[in-house]
Amino acid sequence: SGPGEVGAALVDNPQVDKIMFTGSGSTGAKIAAIAARHLTPTTMELGGNDAAIVLSDVDPKTIAMGLFWGAFINMGQT
Repeated sequence: SGPGEVGAALVDNPQVDKIMFTGSGSTGAKIAAIAARHLTPTTMELGGNDAAIVLSDVDPKTIAMGLFWGAFINMGQT
């Protein structure tokens, strides 16, 4: 979170072994380009909005609150 100076320094540091990022596609593209210079492995979740698959045999009312709070707890990364 934030304006990005710390994240940019970490992404461009060859001593970083892995980059994990959740956010916009435009920022993800910048990170990927910098990470490629050091061949740093990355895992990214870009532009998502915590999609959920609800199967036909589930009662939506039973799971609605869990889906709702799951999108917000820990910045949606649960």
